[in-house]
Amino acid sequence: MNSGENDPVNEFISRRKIEAPAGAGLKASRPSTVHASQDADRADLGRIMRAAWRHKWFVLACTVATAVVFFVLTSMQPTRYTAVSTIMLDPREQQVIAAQDEVVSDLKLNNSILESEVAVLRSSTMMGLVVDQIGIARFATIDPATQQPGALERVKGAIKFILGQDAAPEMGLLSPEMRQKNRIVSVLRQGVSINRLGDSYVIQISVQSTDQALSAEVANALAAVYIKGQLKDREQTAEAATAWLAAQVSERRDALQSAEHAVEGYERLQLGQTGTSIEAVQQQLLELNKALALAQSDRATQEARLSQIVAQIAERGPLAVAEAESTGYLTTLREERDKLAQRDAGLASSLQTGHPDRRNIASELARYDKVITQEVSNVVQAHRNEIDVLNVRVASLGRSVAALEEQTTEISASSRQLRQLEGEADVARQSYQDLLTRLGETRAQVELQRAEAKIVNPAQIPTGPSAPRPMLMGAFGATLGLTGSLIVGLMFQMLGAGFLQTAQLEQVTGLRVYATLPRDKLAKPRQVLDLIGNPAYSLLAERIRQLRGVLMSSLPARSRSILLLSSVPDEGKTTTALALAHFYAKSGARTVLLDLDTRRSSLRHALNADAPYELFDHLNGDVELSCVISRPEGEGFHFISAGKEATFPIDEISSGRIKGMIGNLKLEYDVVIIDAPPVLSVSDGLLIAPLADAVLYLVRWRSTPRKAVLDGLSALANVRVAPKGLVLSMADMTAEPGGYAQDYSYY
Repeated sequence: MNSGENDPVNEFISRRKIEAPAGAGLKASRPSTVHASQDADRADLGRIMRAAWRHKWFVLACTVATAVVFFVLTSMQPTRYTAVSTIMLDPREQQVIAAQDEVVSDLKLNNSILESEVAVLRSSTMMGLVVDQIGIARFATIDPATQQPGALERVKGAIKFILGQDAAPEMGLLSPEMRQKNRIVSVLRQGVSINRLGDSYVIQISVQSTDQALSAEVANALAAVYIKGQLKDREQTAEAATAWLAAQVSERRDALQSAEHAVEGYERLQLGQTGTSIEAVQQQLLELNKALALAQSDRATQEARLSQIVAQIAERGPLAVAEAESTGYLTTLREERDKLAQRDAGLASSLQTGHPDRRNIASELARYDKVITQEVSNVVQAHRNEIDVLNVRVASLGRSVAALEEQTTEISASSRQLRQLEGEADVARQSYQDLLTRLGETRAQVELQRAEAKIVNPAQIPTGPSAPRPMLMGAFGATLGLTGSLIVGLMFQMLGAGFLQTAQLEQVTGLRVYATLPRDKLAKPRQVLDLIGNPAYSLLAERIRQLRGVLMSSLPARSRSILLLSSVPDEGKTTTALALAHFYAKSGARTVLLDLDTRRSSLRHALNADAPYELFDHLNGDVELSCVISRPEGEGFHFISAGKEATFPIDEISSGRIKGMIGNLKLEYDVVIIDAPPVLSVSDGLLIAPLADAVLYLVRWRSTPRKAVLDGLSALANVRVAPKGLVLSMADMTAEPGGYAQDYSYY
């Protein structure tokens, strides 16, 4: 390698990644690595389809195998028949009795309730009732103990026996009849499917068995047992409530009678002690209070009247009282006096005061005034007497009332226990009446109980089998196998350790990919010369021409020796070296192909060209360089073979001799193509790499691990060598998005 190219090498060592050499033609003609990586990350349906197509035989084999397995396993199953019945949970309520008074309320249908009812229908208890109703002898056709095991069951049994999981012997805890019933219940549960139809209240019962008629019988029996059990449960609940209420009513009746007897007994005892009852005393006290109030009212009236009379006497005299009082005697006296006063008034106009008639009238008036005054005094005294009488009455009534109140207090104090007994009797009476009413309602409900479900469609005997369905299961198996194999194939494609696209390789290494060489069916490297020499169109030949053109335009003029390296063997170095030598020679350039793979040379056998001496003889200084050069038959390039049994390592020969040989070849030839060992297999490649003008690094499509590529480039960096470019070899062009010419041909 020329010292003038140390700058890119130093940059590679410092950054620990390979930088592309400065090639003006490449930079101008192809997109950047960033754009290529973005294209690589973009989803490509065509690439996915091509990846699937590459695994077509694997996919086809998995699909067919899975389909056959499913078909065979399904065909081995016994023929089964399915009968379907439907029941509906009725959400409507009968309003004979208010809902809050019902002993067993109607179901408030919701998702939880419906799922619970479905679980009840699936239960082993329900299946056991079905077996009891139909009769266990009817299930002999599906009893596993009476059936010969099928091929699949025998296989399962053999596997369990090998694994030590065969069934344990029965311990005899159950009778033979119970074991038979348990077997039948287990088989029924496996064949019974209970499903709710959408969001409706309808539940579908599907029964699958090997007996057509039995499937229909079980489906109908399961619906009937469920409805019968539902109604029986409701009736039993109501009857139990009725019995409990009847017992409670009897107890409450006895308690009420005891409480009433206690009240009556205490009342008799109290009456014997006090001589009267509290009610009689209270009635007397009420009447005395009324009389006392009336007497006090009369006394107040009399006192007010007396005060009024006394005030009138003092203010206007007795005559004024006589005018106000309406007693018969005072009224007569007042009338008589008024008549005399009128006569005196009539005589006063004609007679003098001293006239005898007038004196007689005056004497008579004075007498009347004296009598009226005396009578008014009698009226006043009469009022005073009445007030005295009323005072005595009020005092007497007050004493009587006080005596009765004291007696009432005494009786009330002795009646506290009586009130407690009466309260207990009232509570017992109310409780007894409530329970008696509830008992009557519950007895009515016993007669009104109804099932909350009804059969909508009874099951009919199926006319044809429902299982197995070998074709359907085979198709399902094929679909499953196809899907699984595609997933596995795509996972292999995605998780592969190698590179699938040039953009990936460029992004990881930082180097330009000069060409992508297609994979071809070549048994030996020699066949590539026959392929590219054929005038018919060959994509491999076109890609080699492309690679030669890129090398001629991108390498400096002084870079006349080109070394082909790879990380591991079988990357296509020898084939690529042969093809490049052929096209360089065909273009008119003097070309020599130098085989430095001294550990495992294959070019000598491929070209069948022998020289008088071997390369080792020249490197030892025994012969001239021209003595080890040969020309393959039919080719325009020269060839230097490593020898017949070339097993010597390069490090045993001075690198100066090899460098001198390459320099001499460059003087005689325009292009020197060098084939060297892989850099990770032996160390020869690392010793040769610094001696060449340009290094071309080959990476096998999808095969070379990414770590191997990076380790190989890192090893070259350690010897201060940076490859000029990369070649993605043996690529499947159906998966390479840049392989636009794979279907192109001309004649």
